Amino acid sequence: MKYSEFKEKMGNMGFQIKETEKQIVVFNTIGETAVLIPKYCTYSLDTRFTGYERLNEMDREYIFYNANALASTPIEEREEEKRYRLKLTVNVLSGGNLYLVKNIKKNYLRLGHSNFSSKYYQTYFTKSELKDIDETGFVREEVTE
Repeated sequence: MKYSEFKEKMGNMGFQIKETEKQIVVFNTIGETAVLIPKYCTYSLDTRFTGYERLNEMDREYIFYNANALASTPIEEREEEKRYRLKLTVNVLSGGNLYLVKNIKKNYLRLGHSNFSSKYYQTYFTKSELKDIDETGFVREEVTE
């Protein structure tokens, strides 16, 4: 499980998350610590908190199941893979930057002014997706959104 997926699942249930460099802490709906998951080791989580005990059985099961899934995930697989867009280094047309765009349905590449992805067009690529693309004439821009 990715950190982002875990945070989304907890947020959907109304639980707050605090993330530090070393751990993820889940708080119950009244702000008490419920679960702590270390970021530096696998197969470890701590539920020895009053905030966990005060949860109803269904919420305890939900948090424990998801916390266990995160804690069982190898550390190097918990982060989202970085994404990049490829911007043409030479602006041959007036009107802004040009980016590499992949038509997902027809599986071809083209240039376009759009620098965001949709369900039809892909402008964000992971390193593994870029390994088969010739990047000559492009510069990688990391996508942080």
